[in-house]
Amino acid sequence: MSALVPDPASWPFAPGEGPFRIKGTGYRGHLEYVEANVPGGTRGMCERFDDPRLARFFEQPFLAASLYDLYPLVAAAGPCAAACGLSPREFVDRRSRAQAPKDVGGVYRFLLAMVPTQSVARRVPQLFTQVFDFGRAEVLREDGSEVDAAFDGIPWALAPWFAQVFTSYGEAALITSGASRGAFTVRSTQPSGSAHGVPLARIHVEIRWA
Repeated sequence: MSALVPDPASWPFAPGEGPFRIKGTGYRGHLEYVEANVPGGTRGMCERFDDPRLARFFEQPFLAASLYDLYPLVAAAGPCAAACGLSPREFVDRRSRAQAPKDVGGVYRFLLAMVPTQSVARRVPQLFTQVFDFGRAEVLREDGSEVDAAFDGIPWALAPWFAQVFTSYGEAALITSGASRGAFTVRSTQPSGSAHGVPLARIHVEIRWA
């Protein structure tokens, strides 16, 4: 697998022009977190980008229901982590865990709030279809406090970021829903065809809680 933040030279789309998109809620949540937790806030993040096109991308307003290229959000993990003295993986972990409790009581409460933990375990994969405009999620098996799920159609280069977001976010969502502990574990990442000229991945996740 590639690094959490892919080498820009290996990504064929200019910032803002990628065909793999996320709703503006993802960007709004990121910028809110950056302002509160990253030294220098959004301005400091943008000053650390090597590519000025990424800084310009973040100057636009982000509408909650509109769709935006996912790549700049992935790329932002690098400068944000550097500003915080963290690795990109550590930053994405903290950022994702901070978002889940807000969503349980906020914009995605209709999917995540006021339901048993087992329902949350099933619905976190379903949340995928509410946020991204590519790929699909499916629950493969349910058995007591165990759920197996798969995310298919994920750009291979972005799969490490995606896996980290959903494991960290999912574990925090389980705890928020009342579990004493929870774990989202990536068991495999396999090739799954291609789209828009880039290879895709299928990520198999095991969800366990108590």
